[in-house]
Amino acid sequence: MLRAMSIIAMLMLRLLGFGIGTCAARLETKDQMIAFLRAHPSRAYFSRLVRDGPYDVAMEVGVADGRFSEHFLIDAQPKTWYMVEPFPNKMLQARYPPSASGRRAPRRQLEEMPTSWASRGIGTTSTLRFFKAFSLDKAVLDAVAPESVDFVYLDGAHDYANVARELEPYYRMLRPGGMLAGHDYCKYDERPLACRGCADVPACVKYTEYGVRHGKGDRRAANQWGVVRAVQEWLARHPELEVYHTIENFTRTSLAQDGMDYDLVITNTYNPSWYVFKPGTPVQSSSASGSPPCGAVVVDKSNSLLPQLSANPSCPSRFQHVQRLPNHAADLTVAYLYYRDTEYLERHVKHWITLPRDLLKRISILVVDDGSPMDHSARAVLEKMRACDVRAAVVRVGEDIRWNIGGARNLAFALAPTELVLLVDADQLVTQSLLEWSLRHSKYALARCDIFLDFPRKFPNGRQHRVHPATMLTSRSSYWRVGGCDEDFVGNYGFTDVHFAARLRQTPDCQRISSERPIMKHVANFTDAMALEPAPPLIHLERVHSSHDIAANKAILRQKFQGQLPWSTDYLRFSWEWVFGADGLAQC
Repeated sequence: MLRAMSIIAMLMLRLLGFGIGTCAARLETKDQMIAFLRAHPSRAYFSRLVRDGPYDVAMEVGVADGRFSEHFLIDAQPKTWYMVEPFPNKMLQARYPPSASGRRAPRRQLEEMPTSWASRGIGTTSTLRFFKAFSLDKAVLDAVAPESVDFVYLDGAHDYANVARELEPYYRMLRPGGMLAGHDYCKYDERPLACRGCADVPACVKYTEYGVRHGKGDRRAANQWGVVRAVQEWLARHPELEVYHTIENFTRTSLAQDGMDYDLVITNTYNPSWYVFKPGTPVQSSSASGSPPCGAVVVDKSNSLLPQLSANPSCPSRFQHVQRLPNHAADLTVAYLYYRDTEYLERHVKHWITLPRDLLKRISILVVDDGSPMDHSARAVLEKMRACDVRAAVVRVGEDIRWNIGGARNLAFALAPTELVLLVDADQLVTQSLLEWSLRHSKYALARCDIFLDFPRKFPNGRQHRVHPATMLTSRSSYWRVGGCDEDFVGNYGFTDVHFAARLRQTPDCQRISSERPIMKHVANFTDAMALEPAPPLIHLERVHSSHDIAANKAILRQKFQGQLPWSTDYLRFSWEWVFGADGLAQC
């Protein structure tokens, strides 16, 4: 009972924003994380890379009775926590009860079980995904997208053959800057292999009192050379990687001083854990308990009519990556948001090719590839199709971030080569008449803070379709004057268009011009000339586990309207690179 009360107390403190112990400094770089783990050399502190660092999607492979998962959910509260376990025992089922079908039990059933995580308020802010499967089962490997996880901990099979097979597929799941780690990295007297960091392999020591209680005996723990050999052979094939390891010199008192529960961390052994970092910069993103991530830019509104992007003082070095396309006398940027559907983009390119050459000379096309896997990238489509008269460029977001619509829009308006921008979702074909209309009315969009929204849509057969809320014609300065898209909404579904429209209403001297609202005198009524052509996806491709639950963003929106949360000033909280047409010219 006392232990349950202490867990609830720790959760309440973290929900209220109070850290426990001395380990509350932000961990933003690989060097900072290495220094932290050297000062706190136990696997228990991997959770702090989520709580105080840039990680928010984590995974444990080999969950056993669920104690280490419980430690992570209490201490770190990750945004997403994956669990893989082929044989859930009674203790794990008590913590996370499955239904008769093997899936998670209904929420009411979970809350009624007195020992379940749900009944104790554990994991309620995290998305939990449990796989009753072996680590290499297709159900697991197909479900978790490449470069979508920040931290993976391998603690399932401890033999050479299985560990050797696990390393590469789970490494592929890591985002740049992420960590792959595993348990039981110790030896007897074997000679280590030649790889970076491999010379220092700790010796296996005696079983813990926990192990003795569970029948292991008062003796030296079993040799784990199979794990060491598998890891080091893999590292020899990856000379860019360096291995580090923990020491596991913790005590009940030392963990308690940092707000951790010894009984959740202790195992049969004091065997160390190994870990490696994937090359790249970890991207800090919002988590349930951490600080907001550091975006590359803020908006300088010292000139309220022409606000400009400036370096974020919290991380000024990232500003150097905001490199716009060359203009080359274009008057309009058409910005598309793209994700994974190559056939979809091919249809757009074929449409662009049909446009008159004189019109194409006045247009620059910017495709924002929102983290597509490399084998479904926008770059591959444009390289294959060789649209010689089309000035098209592709910028690719480095991370596959769930519901990064607002971030992708911000990137488009940050990098667009022209002041006038027509933003279009990929499920809309921009007609020739709409492009010509946009160019004719550019003087109105550029002369004042006018934002054209709610363009009508019409199928080729003349049938009307409802307006699309994401299509927008405006200037870069007007977009940023409103405040762009608040990236606190990224990661969850819904309210991107709603919150932008609400901020537009609150911005002095800016107005929304819409087919559903009265139009200013100097602009003709919306006509068929302004219509988009709906272009439904050819195949339905969503990010893995992208939930359409609006609850999280609905709560954020309410808090911002009520003044409980500020409108964010951190923009572009991810990495990106130009992958096609960075010179702004046709690529033939």
